[in-house]
Amino acid sequence: MKKHWDIFKKKDQGIILAISAFFAIALLLINFFFMKGRVDEVIVTLVNIVSVSIFIMPAGLIQYEKYKIVLDIEEKFPDFLRNVVEGLRGGMTLPLSINYASQNYYGALDPYVRRLSAQISWGVPFDTVLSNFSDQLKSKIIARSVSTINEAHRSGGNIVDVLESVTKSTVEIEKIRKERASRISGQMMTGYIIFFVFIGVMVGLREFLIPALSWDAASQSEDSWMGTSGQDPIDAEAYGTMFIHLAVIQGVFSGLAMGKLAYGSIGAGTKHATIMSLMGYLGLVIAHAILA
Repeated sequence: MKKHWDIFKKKDQGIILAISAFFAIALLLINFFFMKGRVDEVIVTLVNIVSVSIFIMPAGLIQYEKYKIVLDIEEKFPDFLRNVVEGLRGGMTLPLSINYASQNYYGALDPYVRRLSAQISWGVPFDTVLSNFSDQLKSKIIARSVSTINEAHRSGGNIVDVLESVTKSTVEIEKIRKERASRISGQMMTGYIIFFVFIGVMVGLREFLIPALSWDAASQSEDSWMGTSGQDPIDAEAYGTMFIHLAVIQGVFSGLAMGKLAYGSIGAGTKHATIMSLMGYLGLVIAHAILA
């Protein structure tokens, strides 16, 4: 069984980020001291982008993996509550019904449920166990649900009704989130189209407009007379490199914005940010290679 919860360990995250930072800095130093001025500027730019990607992407992927795990946990949480309610209706106490519910499988939630059951069997106070359970899951939805369950348990209310209400509210929240994601899918497609238009404009500027302006400026400079100088020629290569940087930056932030709009999490946009930034870079490089 895959250990989904390892991604939450700060030690593991620190190792991954330290390794990525080491390789990114090493690649940047090699590029700056050994490659710059000796190879084509496009290759230097590509190496810089790869270096920054090595530094940034692991952190983004960790956040995206966390988001997916929390999403899976929140989807399975209502199933766990239903099984607890089933045990309570069968005449079990709350600790026994939790132990009964822990015998089922809940995907990414499963190790936390088993740990919850084990702590209850060891005699850890129920309120403490639920608080630890909530803290480990790092989910706002589950944190609110657990807080409600804890208050009902302390006050001696009807725990079955409380659990059923919490289950219904969690299911409704999940439905709303999926509905938002489905509605925003059209806007995400629009975002990709706008990005492609942006790349097309960058290609047009780089391959047609700037070379034409550069040629006109050079002609004016040659036709100048009596010691006066005309307009300085435009450095088309410098503009080309700048456009590549703009395309990558636009792709990264557009992708992150899509994740925030569709799923309420910037980490969820890491996938779109990676795709769009790579497409922007490759689009400009390939267009330059074909049209140059």
